[in-house]
Amino acid sequence: MGFTSLTEVQRETLALFESPGEPRTTTEVADQLDLGRRSTYDRLERLVDHNSLKTKKVGGSGRVWWRPPANARTTPDWSAAAESLIDDVLDSADVGIFVLDEDFEIAWINEATERYFGLDREHVLGRDKRQVIYEQIAPVVDEGDAFAETVLATYDDNTSAEQFECRVRPDDDEARWLEHRSKPIEVGAYAGGRVELYFDITTQRESERVLHETQRRFRSLVDAVEEYAIFMLDPDGYVQTWNEGAKRIKGYTAEEIRGEHFSTFYTEDAREVGAHRENLAAASEHGSVEDEGWRLRADGSRFWADVTITTIRDDDGEISGYVKITRDRTEHRKNRQELRRERNLLEQVQEASPTGIAIVDSEGELRRANQRFTDLLGRGDATASDFSLGDQRPLDADGNPIPYSERAAPRALSTGEPVIDERIRIDGPDGRTRWLSVNAKPFDGETDGVVVTTTDVTQLKTQAQRLEHQRDDLQSELEEMFARIDDGFFSLDGDLRFTYVNDQASGLLGLSSSEVVGEYVWDALETGPKPEAAFEEALETQESSSLEAYNEPLETWFEYNVYPSADGLSVYFQDITERKERKRELETFEQIVETIGDGIYVLDETGDFQLVNDAFVSMTQYERRELIGSHASVVFGEKFHDIDEQAREQFAAGEIPVATFEEDIYTAGNDTITVESRFSRFDVGGGRGRVGVIRDVTERKWFEETMATLYESAQALFDAETTDAVDEVVVEAVSDVIELPGIAVYRYDDAADELYPAAHSIEEGFIRDGELPAVPADDSSITGHVYTSGDVHSFDDVTESPYLQSNATALRGGLFVPIGDYGVLIAGASEGGGIDDNTCRLVELLATNAEVA
Repeated sequence: MGFTSLTEVQRETLALFESPGEPRTTTEVADQLDLGRRSTYDRLERLVDHNSLKTKKVGGSGRVWWRPPANARTTPDWSAAAESLIDDVLDSADVGIFVLDEDFEIAWINEATERYFGLDREHVLGRDKRQVIYEQIAPVVDEGDAFAETVLATYDDNTSAEQFECRVRPDDDEARWLEHRSKPIEVGAYAGGRVELYFDITTQRESERVLHETQRRFRSLVDAVEEYAIFMLDPDGYVQTWNEGAKRIKGYTAEEIRGEHFSTFYTEDAREVGAHRENLAAASEHGSVEDEGWRLRADGSRFWADVTITTIRDDDGEISGYVKITRDRTEHRKNRQELRRERNLLEQVQEASPTGIAIVDSEGELRRANQRFTDLLGRGDATASDFSLGDQRPLDADGNPIPYSERAAPRALSTGEPVIDERIRIDGPDGRTRWLSVNAKPFDGETDGVVVTTTDVTQLKTQAQRLEHQRDDLQSELEEMFARIDDGFFSLDGDLRFTYVNDQASGLLGLSSSEVVGEYVWDALETGPKPEAAFEEALETQESSSLEAYNEPLETWFEYNVYPSADGLSVYFQDITERKERKRELETFEQIVETIGDGIYVLDETGDFQLVNDAFVSMTQYERRELIGSHASVVFGEKFHDIDEQAREQFAAGEIPVATFEEDIYTAGNDTITVESRFSRFDVGGGRGRVGVIRDVTERKWFEETMATLYESAQALFDAETTDAVDEVVVEAVSDVIELPGIAVYRYDDAADELYPAAHSIEEGFIRDGELPAVPADDSSITGHVYTSGDVHSFDDVTESPYLQSNATALRGGLFVPIGDYGVLIAGASEGGGIDDNTCRLVELLATNAEVA
């Protein structure tokens, strides 16, 4: 049976009827309640409707009221128990409740309803619910008109249940989400009416919003990454999702690849042996699997891939799919192989070099030294591990010992500044006295090590060897892939606060991921100004960027890749300290080879040329293609057979590591040049070949006279802070050393895909219209051809070149030298034959220095 609770007012009125069956008039009750007759009459009528009182008419217009005895009711009196249940349970419940009678007047509401809608129970009980909706409820509900329409429609029909969600904002209270559930009352005192329940689902909706936002941010993060192909497979290996990185690496659009099996990416050989099935099986068994190998793009081309497949399981532990992360490592693999080959070759070149070379750490211990270094110190049998800087006692010009702190290497270590051409005398343990020129230069201006070179200047005291370091310009390499690689990764929101930090980043930076999430990035990290500026710029421009920076507190070099998105930044980084040190060592070797300007050649086991550098080609006047495959006797003459045979016997007997001879060589123009040649054994193509270095000693005087100018230009290049300054230094240096009417540096503009004159020194009348034109980076001009081919071009008469752009210049003799990826250095003469070998070599050396700078 249905029932409703009496209000406080009703209970107060009913209390006047203490004795069941004792009648009272309306006036008596009004006097005791201190109310008007009409108000009293309304109260008494409601108690009659509630079956709590009985009434009858007496006289012409009077009426009496009494409380019926308990046994006079047709049903048990549940009012006290019901009121207790309502007061103690329903009234304090967190569910809002409306009870409506058959006229849809409000019979009862609980405390939660008052709180949710900002209602006063005393003011709404007995009122038409429709009116209350329009006046008090709809105004505090978002989209109140739609709310009212939906609720009132249930009153018009009142045959079915209704359920929907709404958002309410009562005055002076926080907004909340409510779920409305209502149904007709079919039995009891309020049969024909309706009960409405309002459940507070604010927490549930907030949880759903947070989950949705988290999923959206993750999708945005994955889609923003272009370096990785990240996609999902179903349990059978069919592609379900596809990001921009996958499109870039594999060449498929999302529409083309969704629903295809991931074995599509494997080569035919790999599919035949079931490599794709084995990878899924391993991922299923172990949770994740890593693999690398050849994979196929949409156009059928291959790339070397680094792959991680991770299993995704549902709450029941069943496999629901896989996440596959792929990275294109083709260039990295190629560079790694090339680097290994170049390093082996350069180590052989170092051993064949006539210059002593050593790398000394901050403690004064030798980390590496070639044989020539120990020979010049009179310690031919010593190795790097046997020698420290303090073991040798150098003397000054007066024969006095030089204190340790005043020597070249210790000075460079303590000041961080290079020491150039320090002349010392060595009375070696072998009994010989030598005069040496010593250079010492710290690594990139740091004080954790130096490169030391020694040159025997007993006969040529004015000759100096300059060692310089290239700036590190290699492409940044990402070592491993997201979440399962050595890369550190963290994400930042739009205010640069941490939202995620992976384990690798925690380890590399010494952070606790749980502690830094939500913290401002620069409060947690001390990375230096370079990353700070890059992060701010990426956030502002929404353009990806890469940079390298040294972290002083961690004493570590990091490479950063920064990817912006609408939600903030995704930052991938890795420790490249070891790579920087390895590259620095390799670049030291390369700089030595390029700085000394000696010809370098590699012979196979039969004595045929396999490799020659530009200096060797220039010295011999042969084309490189003419030398490669030819026997060394073409250059060295028939006497080379005897020299080579003698050196082979000495190598085999272990008597010497490096063979040295001084003989005439014969150029393509039938000129004779006296050279000093040093060569040692070198593995070539599975056989025992030789690598050698030759030096033109007939031009030694000329080289000494120009060395000072070259050194000044090299120093100016390293001091230059901008590319424009580098260009001006190069033009000035060429103009000082070589008297030619036209000198210019063309720089490559990536945006315009053209070469423009960045700096020049042009005599009046050399260019007819007075202006150097920009040229396309293609074969339509000599400058464009040299840039794209990467080859040096020298002309006695440029009009004979198929790439000549126009005749708007007095240029006849010309030298065009590529400056790596940056541009072209041009030296021009107004007469044919104005560019000789010395000019070529100097311009090429300056171009190399410009590329390094």
